[in-house]
Amino acid sequence: MLAISSATKEAYIGIEANGKRVFANIDANCKQSESILVKIDEMLEQNVIEANDIGNIAVVVGPGSFTGIRIGIALVKGLCAGKKERVVAISSLDYLAREVLKSKPESDYICAIDALSGLVYVKEFDKSGNGLCEEKVITREEFEKCKLKKFGLEEESVCENKVSLTSKTLLEIALEKEGQKQFVDVKSIAPIYLRKSQAEENLKKNKKTS
Repeated sequence: MLAISSATKEAYIGIEANGKRVFANIDANCKQSESILVKIDEMLEQNVIEANDIGNIAVVVGPGSFTGIRIGIALVKGLCAGKKERVVAISSLDYLAREVLKSKPESDYICAIDALSGLVYVKEFDKSGNGLCEEKVITREEFEKCKLKKFGLEEESVCENKVSLTSKTLLEIALEKEGQKQFVDVKSIAPIYLRKSQAEENLKKNKKTS
């Protein structure tokens, strides 16, 4: 199994093959499109793992960085071209919730990622980490009124309770979904955007004022 997340500022990679588990993060300042494949090659070489031994692939499909999501999905489609590997799709908010679950929350909670432009991507979970709704985008004002305990990414200022993502957790989720046979067709794998990109919003505004 190869698990990839590029939906946030830092990219995460986890690999399980031949009884080995290896993990890596790519610094937020690196260009993910140029760095992820290089890092995967390094991980395989350093741990004496053949590319053909990886098997299925998991990718975080959003919500989050529009560019990062596109990079991750395009990369997985390229790796799967002409092969029989199956794909697991992971929500970035489910990923964040799994990290929160390690702190053993005592009640329901909400996970959030900054969607910019005064918007927030959110999803509610019970104290066992089960999703209570689908991912959605709400205004910052609506988010602040929410009564549930709020958790956000370490690198963002969307809320006070900060959570760090890890490659280990990413791989754990991927292997769990693989065991449950929660696969998606690689040809139809779709990003979770929830809103238009900033470029699309700007284009829309320019058309209205022209």
